[in-house]
Amino acid sequence: MNYKSIVVHLDASDQAFARLALAIRLAHQYNAHLTGIYALFEPEPGGFFVVGGTADSYLQARNAREDRHTELKHRFRHETAHL
Repeated sequence: MNYKSIVVHLDASDQAFARLALAIRLAHQYNAHLTGIYALFEPEPGGFFVVGGTADSYLQARNAREDRHTELKHRFRHETAHL
């Protein structure tokens, strides 16, 4: 069986890097095109800003998700530049 196109789901979870590594190995093995789709869940911020002290934790979590997204995007581009 030969795959010519592979889509990998990337997100802010800890498993995203493992999925990316597996997808890259399969793309190399099958000489396939690799597409990464980054899905991000972000809760509605309104409720977090009503309760005192939760705005900071919401912003910290959002910054962590954005950092993960940036890291995954750079790794994806670096690892797939030659595919």
